[in-house]
Amino acid sequence: MDNEFIQKMVVLIEENLEEASLTPDWVAEKLGLSKTQLYRKMKALSDQSVSELIKAVRMHRAAELLSAGELTVSEISFKLGFSEQSNFSRSFYNHFGKYPTQYLKEKKP
Repeated sequence: MDNEFIQKMVVLIEENLEEASLTPDWVAEKLGLSKTQLYRKMKALSDQSVSELIKAVRMHRAAELLSAGELTVSEISFKLGFSEQSNFSRSFYNHFGKYPTQYLKEKKP
């Protein structure tokens, strides 16, 4: 059941990645929980916080989109709910240790 809860959260996050308002508060509301309940449940089930899970799902999707090569970094940034490309690039770097443009260059044949 616990894995089901986390999976339900991941699906909810994946389906709403374009929402700039995708925050732990938003997730709690959509799951019918208070923010405190969500934080407690997440702490009991995972070593990741809700914010970290949201960021990880976003970055995983960003890597998929970059690998597909159909969108620019700017388009991906916007598609994933970032208001500024620089914020997206910084988040990507913090998650993967390289900037989106570096990631793209490494993925090209």
